[in-house]
Amino acid sequence: MVVPRKKRKYTRKKKYNFWLYSKKIIKIFIILLIAHIIFINWKILVSWVYNSDLLVITWDNKQNSNKLSGNLENKVSQSIELFKNNSAKKILILWDKNIFKIDEVALIKNKISQNDIWEGNIAYQNSSMLSYPKNTNLFLEENDWNNIILVSDFWDYYNSKFQYTQKISENNIQVIAVYVWILDSIWGIFKNYYYYWKI
Repeated sequence: MVVPRKKRKYTRKKKYNFWLYSKKIIKIFIILLIAHIIFINWKILVSWVYNSDLLVITWDNKQNSNKLSGNLENKVSQSIELFKNNSAKKILILWDKNIFKIDEVALIKNKISQNDIWEGNIAYQNSSMLSYPKNTNLFLEENDWNNIILVSDFWDYYNSKFQYTQKISENNIQVIAVYVWILDSIWGIFKNYYYYWKI
């Protein structure tokens, strides 16, 4: 009777140690995961701008008035600043049919013209959102160009890059992030992490 009791005590002790070590491993894993997520998002902040062939501006499907939405306003303003700093040779505006019947191209064009950018530097193309990468690549090939700059919401950074890598080499895609809405941050952090690994 004595021997079995000793075995049971020994077994309980081993089981306790196993769960203790498991919890420590899980904690370390979570800490490393959080650190890596922070690092991936931090990389966006320290990315730098180099000259490219084409600057791409895409429509905002939330545009429902004759005044630029905050998101599109930020994207267009950043794009204008990049172009005025000679970061690209031409601007390509990709747009789809607006469900609110808003002429987004006219709004974007008006914003650009207010900054004294010659209309000959702007190209327009009607395209479905799913075909943006394909049509951008075709435009590059027609002009014998390779590189693009795309302005994106901070939390869509890696998603945007992932979409365009389906048609254009990752090394030829430069995404510039603008921070728009703090309430998107929690979901956006993990969204960036997810698409980072898909590229």
